[in-house]
Amino acid sequence: MRSTGAPKVLHVVGSLEGGGAERWVRELAPRLVERGIDTEIATVYDPRLDEDELRALRCTVHYRPKRRGFDPAHFVWLSRLIAQRSPAVVHTHQWSGKYVGRSAALVARAKRVVHTEHSPTLLGRWERLMAEALWRQTEAVIAFTPDNARLIAAREPVRTFEIIRNGLPLPERPTPGVRAAARARIGAPRDTVVFGVVASLQERKNHILALEALSLLPRGGTPVRLDIFGDGPLRNELMRRAVALGVADRVVFHGFRPDVRDLLPGVDVFMTVALHEIAPVSILEAMAVCLPVIGTPHPGTLEMVEDGVTGAVAGWDAQSVADAMLLARDGAQWRARCGDGGRLRVERDYDIERIADQHAAFYRRVART
Repeated sequence: MRSTGAPKVLHVVGSLEGGGAERWVRELAPRLVERGIDTEIATVYDPRLDEDELRALRCTVHYRPKRRGFDPAHFVWLSRLIAQRSPAVVHTHQWSGKYVGRSAALVARAKRVVHTEHSPTLLGRWERLMAEALWRQTEAVIAFTPDNARLIAAREPVRTFEIIRNGLPLPERPTPGVRAAARARIGAPRDTVVFGVVASLQERKNHILALEALSLLPRGGTPVRLDIFGDGPLRNELMRRAVALGVADRVVFHGFRPDVRDLLPGVDVFMTVALHEIAPVSILEAMAVCLPVIGTPHPGTLEMVEDGVTGAVAGWDAQSVADAMLLARDGAQWRARCGDGGRLRVERDYDIERIADQHAAFYRRVART
């Protein structure tokens, strides 16, 4: 329950639908309320949650329809909302929160503004100019790791960092029955080793590397399949590329699946081949259900995956990824050992209950300054 005198925190996020930062805010908000933080959320776009999902947040969600591109009326609404709600801390997320949310907070003369940086991408010229102005009004940036903080500091003039890991609620370890049911739902044959990729179909997620690596695996031996969960502008191109590489019969495009967390136990190995990731929740979700992880050496993999303990860190070339896939295909004991290692790592470092404690303490400290 909320306590008297609790600091009010208003999260500004693009939406509440989907994974990544959206899911992170959805998971964090009710836990902050439990810890006495007076929590509210403002979304720049339609939150797209049903009544039960909104009720589960246990806090007020503010939303006003926004036109595509810069919408002056929406900006005025958000500025007035911040001024009226008068939070002790405005906490922004994603691109829309970083620029639209912080600018509105500046106009509203918000007491304190903090930002969680979820994106590893480089900034364009005008973004650098905006960042220069807005960082002067930002109390602190929450980064998931010291390495992430150094990456952010190299591209924009951040004054103060707070290191708080990403996290997620820990599911039960999947039983053989749960795995079998999930496997049936994705239509995976019992004798096939399934490699799963969960990512929107866009260029920086680099799905083509997974397809190229699959094409290098020999046809003999244990059958393999690549299951791709997600949708996006590159879907048709990736399907054509799978045909051109001769692997279309070994690839399943599932599209966007809101139940992907329930389907993960049906996969044997999780793969992340993105060009850039800071701290993807999808890796944690895979490790939480005891899946070994094969990843390219982006910051997310290097932070979460320990070679030979929780999975394998491959290189950026298709042969390196194929070698890791072959190791996983032929190593049932390796898969079991690294799956258990990943689960233990999540339990130790990424339990959202501990992460929520750290956020609550951070808000109280910032509100007192």
